Amino acid sequence: MRVGIGHVRQPDEERLRLFKQLGVNDISLEFSTAPQMLTMNGFYKQKHEEKSVIESEEEGPLFPKLVQVRRWIEEEGLRLAAIEGFPGCSTEPVMYGREGSDSELERLKQAVRAVGRAGIPVLGYDWSPKGVGRTSVGKKWRGDAKVTAFETRDLGKSTEERSALSADELWRNYERFLKEILPVAEEVGVKLALHPNDPPISDFDGTPLVHTTIDDFNRTMDLVESPNHGINLGLGTWSASTENVFDVIERFGKRDEIFYVHFRDVQGTVPSFHETFVDQGNYDTFEVLRALKAVEYDGILIPDHVPQVAGDTDWGHRSRSFAVGYLRAALESIADD
Repeated sequence: MRVGIGHVRQPDEERLRLFKQLGVNDISLEFSTAPQMLTMNGFYKQKHEEKSVIESEEEGPLFPKLVQVRRWIEEEGLRLAAIEGFPGCSTEPVMYGREGSDSELERLKQAVRAVGRAGIPVLGYDWSPKGVGRTSVGKKWRGDAKVTAFETRDLGKSTEERSALSADELWRNYERFLKEILPVAEEVGVKLALHPNDPPISDFDGTPLVHTTIDDFNRTMDLVESPNHGINLGLGTWSASTENVFDVIERFGKRDEIFYVHFRDVQGTVPSFHETFVDQGNYDTFEVLRALKAVEYDGILIPDHVPQVAGDTDWGHRSRSFAVGYLRAALESIADD
């Protein structure tokens, strides 16, 4: 196990230096910046104009850019361990079964080929019509740091119409997605890691969510069997649910279905919870690390959401640095257990 850095949208030389200074070697890159990376970093282009990468029809225009991004990150002494989200496309048309879903499935396949052939081993994604849902983003916590919160009682105030999508349709469309995408992932060596729905509730203002319980994920893993089909263990989401996080680790860790970990916690569970610093929350950080060690998890631990602390940047340099340091020390403390 090793600590990584995630939620990286705009890496540059200074930020990559910070990662190395923190003792981090692995980056999870949010897809939205990948196609624009080279235009945002003139430094890279000046150093590497001679290194061209040939685009092919199967991988599309994203492939050479991902290769160049990976090379740049590696030359800074780091690893591009994962991409979060499907670069340049969306699961939404397939999720809803909308017109154009066939063509979007082909684009999704092309994105997976590009990620795999660019040498990036893991692609994280979710299957949620709502994304991450919160009812507050400014709850004051320790030292007046701001954290996100969720209160079921504050739902029902949406002006949106109830979703026409049913839970059964979500499942059918997801099975179709897996049957189309997983053979491509196997072909190019990419592991697809599914994140649980956040918040872990079955209905969000009239929209169904179907990846919230252990039973949901048992069903998910059984829909299509593949060594490239697994989960992103979103610890904060599982902690906010009524499930036992240690049962989740044992169930999916023993089957080698945990591909990477989002490491954070919350206080409280549905219907009422809020995010916290990494050193406080519902579970004991050290016991979680021991549980992951017991199932022989060998991958990255990424602090994903972090509190907003005094004087920090939008990305959270200070808060993430605290989380990284805490997790690195916690890992060292259990090394000889």
